[in-house]
Amino acid sequence: MALLISGLMISSIFLVIPTELAFSQVKQKSALETLQGIFRPRRRPAGTRGPICLITPGLKPAWVSLSGIPFVLSDRPLFLWQQPVTRVEVRLATSNAVVWSQTLPPNSRSIFYHGTPLQSNQTYQVVAFGSKNYPLNTGEDAQFTLVSTNERARISADMAQKETELKHQNRSTEEIAIAQAIDLSKQSLLSDAFQLLYSLPDRSPKLNSFLTDIMTKACSR
Repeated sequence: MALLISGLMISSIFLVIPTELAFSQVKQKSALETLQGIFRPRRRPAGTRGPICLITPGLKPAWVSLSGIPFVLSDRPLFLWQQPVTRVEVRLATSNAVVWSQTLPPNSRSIFYHGTPLQSNQTYQVVAFGSKNYPLNTGEDAQFTLVSTNERARISADMAQKETELKHQNRSTEEIAIAQAIDLSKQSLLSDAFQLLYSLPDRSPKLNSFLTDIMTKACSR
């Protein structure tokens, strides 16, 4: 299962979870119970993010500061909002230069980034626009930093190894994705874990319910 990834900055809060441990957790409880225990996204207070809530990228676990800018693994991340938007821009946070702009169909709430691959260690801002072409978020809201190239290689290799091992155990596509999402979440990469699960073409009702619950909680006050 391919995950479009670009790089990961080494951080003391990142934890490497062996394949055996991660999947034993899944077997001891259930896959989604394991995820629910660690997947506790935190958002800034509603008043600091403007009139619109970007769900991903931006999800952060409980052990990451609310004021911290989240790290993202994918160089083609999923942009998912609680409300519809008409256009999206991705800008460099340091210079405000626009690196990608895309008009969305009516009533759109999500889009995958498909511009030039984003760069490791760069901080970006996602700016959403409403029906009158006014920006709906400003300041430091909806920022994320792409992780480093060296760590990307490590994470990519770990995920490929896990996929191979679980395929040999005849695990389903959804089971493999959940096990990989557990590892990503343990490394503070909640947006990437969510994106991996959200991108599955066929999801079980329980997984759909889990994702819906995360989207609701991510934008709650």
